[in-house]
Amino acid sequence: MSEENPTSQDPERKIGSQAEYDALLAELIGKHQALQRAAQIGMSYYIPLRPQSVEPLHLRLGINSALVGEAGLAKLLMDKGVFTEAEYWQYQIEAMEREVRNWENALSEMKGRKITLH
Repeated sequence: MSEENPTSQDPERKIGSQAEYDALLAELIGKHQALQRAAQIGMSYYIPLRPQSVEPLHLRLGINSALVGEAGLAKLLMDKGVFTEAEYWQYQIEAMEREVRNWENALSEMKGRKITLH
């Protein structure tokens, strides 16, 4: 573990022990999982409104391929020291926040009222 900053969210946050780093990772992963649930809820409301937009086989194949590729690339870059696991999870949170906002915007437009998922 490096003494360098493990997250771009708070440049002053220093992690001094493995326990502190583990706690940070647990916090980041928990936040990411909450955002995933919010995006999942958005999709569950969207599908009945636009059923032609989803075909199970294509969704499953696309998701599995994306997950495998992303996991492999992330591991390679972490192993090479390009970024830490904490930085990885911070980026994942930022990306999932954008995804939740996209679902909120799409559903709000379709329903004619503000939809909040998270």
